[in-house]
Amino acid sequence: MKHYSILFSLLLFFPFLIQAQNSNVDSLKKNGPIKVNVIQFGTHSAKLYSINNQMLNNADMKSILNSYPKSAYEFHKYTQQKNIGLFVMLPIFVISSTVGIIEAINNKNEPESKVRKVPIPLAISVGGAIGYIITAINGNNHFKKAILAYNTQF
Repeated sequence: MKHYSILFSLLLFFPFLIQAQNSNVDSLKKNGPIKVNVIQFGTHSAKLYSINNQMLNNADMKSILNSYPKSAYEFHKYTQQKNIGLFVMLPIFVISSTVGIIEAINNKNEPESKVRKVPIPLAISVGGAIGYIITAINGNNHFKKAILAYNTQF
């Protein structure tokens, strides 16, 4: 019974946690263009987006890019490409690779090469990997176009 009271109190407190994470997007929207800052970590780098030297998180970027029609259209294309890559192409790659590996293990006593034992799963796996790469590149291009569409207003 003690666990239920703790869970119930957490459920009551959860909306306050969500509201605590809201940021001042309305004050940021009208102030200027989105700038890209590249941060170097040795051999790695990361992109940080800012407006007037205030860093933006993902929720801020989403709400800002969805606030203008042209950037919202490109951002919608970006999310479509991202979803196609994650929920269609990546599972195709993983499932067909798994099937190919299992078939190669089951047929390991045959004299043929490992690639000739599983040509169809291998071809589907390569197609899924290439499709995932293409949708990821297209998605990133649409994200860049969304930022450019937003920045044309300033």
